[in-house]
Amino acid sequence: MASDVRESELSAQTGVEIEFLIRRINAALRKHGTSVVERYGITPVQFHGIMVLRHGPITMGEMCSRLGLACSTVTGLVDKLEAAKLVRRVRSQQDRRVVLLELEETDKAILREVLEERGKLLSQGLHHLSANDIVVTMRTLEQLWKILTVDTN
Repeated sequence: MASDVRESELSAQTGVEIEFLIRRINAALRKHGTSVVERYGITPVQFHGIMVLRHGPITMGEMCSRLGLACSTVTGLVDKLEAAKLVRRVRSQQDRRVVLLELEETDKAILREVLEERGKLLSQGLHHLSANDIVVTMRTLEQLWKILTVDTN
């Protein structure tokens, strides 16, 4: 914990307020990216599925877990993405019984464009902060992410 903030000064309400601010920032970025997503004829939920696949092929079970949705719901989502030629199911080379989900090249272009648009919006906001504020914010968010992911895994 930072030395200039006493643990007794932190409360559950502080956590709620920080989460609320993060959610508001995320909502603004998502809203901005939605116009790009809609140009491609996909829904924000479908785009979220694409986002989950951006780091490489995963199993259906992993996708369900990352999206926090029932497998039946994710199956429908993947079926629609596959029909639109945005996602493909492929057999694992290590274990042919395992089916992996991976992005088509079209998805990679959509992903790049949406993330670029979101990045532009965030950059515009960051121009109103000092270089030091940006560095401190990045460092703090990175530390918080590491703490939260270690504690939950």
